[in-house]
Amino acid sequence: MKKIIILSLSVILTAAIAYVIIARWNIWFGNPAEPPYRSHPEPYNILLTFSPEGDDFRSVTWQCDTLAGTATLLYTLQESGDTLSVAAAPHIYRSQGGASAFYHASLHTPQPGIYDYRICLKADSSQWMRFTIHDTARDNTAQFIYLGDIQDTINGITNNIVADIVRHYPATDFFILGGDFIHRPLETCWEEAFRGIAPIATQYPVIAVTGNHEYLKGINGSIEPRFALHFPYFPATYPDDGACATFTCDDMQIFLLDSNAGIATLFKQSRWLDKALRNSSARWKIAVLHHSPHSIRSPYNNLDIKFLFDPLFKRHKVDFVLAGHEHGYARRTTRDLDNHKQTPIYTVSHCSPKQYPLYINHRTDRYGTGDRYFQQFTVHGDTMHMRTFTTDFSLYDDIVLIKTPDKTRLIDQADTIPERLELPPAVAKRLKPGQIHEYNKSLDERAQRQQRGASRNATK
Repeated sequence: MKKIIILSLSVILTAAIAYVIIARWNIWFGNPAEPPYRSHPEPYNILLTFSPEGDDFRSVTWQCDTLAGTATLLYTLQESGDTLSVAAAPHIYRSQGGASAFYHASLHTPQPGIYDYRICLKADSSQWMRFTIHDTARDNTAQFIYLGDIQDTINGITNNIVADIVRHYPATDFFILGGDFIHRPLETCWEEAFRGIAPIATQYPVIAVTGNHEYLKGINGSIEPRFALHFPYFPATYPDDGACATFTCDDMQIFLLDSNAGIATLFKQSRWLDKALRNSSARWKIAVLHHSPHSIRSPYNNLDIKFLFDPLFKRHKVDFVLAGHEHGYARRTTRDLDNHKQTPIYTVSHCSPKQYPLYINHRTDRYGTGDRYFQQFTVHGDTMHMRTFTTDFSLYDDIVLIKTPDKTRLIDQADTIPERLELPPAVAKRLKPGQIHEYNKSLDERAQRQQRGASRNATK
């Protein structure tokens, strides 16, 4: 009888596992079929980004059809009197739906100023385009914009949001994308993503980390090949060490990590990051990865990222850790033994139409849901200022770091800005009544905790 019971339980367990695998197979391992497409004869999906050749270079990447042959990129620094040229050979990428020629040219840009550039092909050439390298050393100021997940659907509205950001902050030096730039690894989604960033793609350097939507699903997932063709700044060790890279802008250094990689590659990245941070002499250090070490969806998410990278962020005094993936907003400061706020500051943000419910943790300073967000960073000498805005440009978060040789002072200027934490209707309808009750209960507990904290501060 005992053997029969054990056998029956084994059969039931096996059947249950098989059912879950069959039900989830396509979600875990399935990639959508690539619809047929034709590349354009003229240059398109043109992107200005950073270069693998160093900080004194900028890269331009673009696509066109496979008949164009070798291209030439012409560029000039205004008032220099010189026009330089860079030859670019095609790299032919073929997918199930079609083929396209990808090009990459690096421009030497050692001086601040306004640069004009143009892509010349045998038959079709682009218009003249322009970008500016600001003299951040003279002004002692640098600015950049961070956008978490864009992941827009076809005919989305990211284009309008990005255009508004440029109108508000025309002096921005570069943009950072926190992964899930595309919705799916398909040519139609790549073209939609480029429509989304059209206001910035050719005139501001754009850098990005990989998100899970830039990965092809499978037993051993791999990065969608078009990602590296659009963003060519990874070192020669890629993909063995994952899509990681680092750039400097005066006394600020950016570290890009590939948090989607397998555990062996994540270990390699942690060693690379430890060495890169140890060797960094930059005053300001910013890490960017798709999955935050401190999930806002579940306390059990991203434990490998937390184990491998979080100690390095703290040991090497990283100032900001920027992430996405979880389709909500959160900002969490580290606390010392006296409960004083300090760095690293962990920010999760997104600019996607998709919304998820949040897991409320009292250690997190601010949450936000029901909207899209972006971060505007200004670095001026010993001060770094991060402001978070919603897409109607309402200020949602505001935090300042002031760095002296012996410590970093943190000023939280968002205490009087109300949090928006009501469940969006599209999210609430996907939850069970019990889940909604638990969420509302966590909001009540958070409000009570904040009220008690305010009372304690008032009595000091």
